[in-house]
Amino acid sequence: YTVTLSDPAPVGSIVTLAYSYTTASGDDITETTQAVVGADGVTATFTIDTVDDVYAEGDEVFRVSVSGIVDS
Repeated sequence: YTVTLSDPAPVGSIVTLAYSYTTASGDDITETTQAVVGADGVTATFTIDTVDDVYAEGDEVFRVSVSGIVDS
């Protein structure tokens, strides 16, 4: 996933990520809590790994938002 910042941040700044769950839970994914601002100063890329389980489930929805940015 890629976060695009509305205002540029210094390259290497740390973006803190927060999660909220609608139909998924914290057991369904492995949360990535930080991403690093890239060379363009406005994007930070991160991954979210899903967790396989034995349950037959429908769509699982969650939201990721930026909760803070710390300059490098």
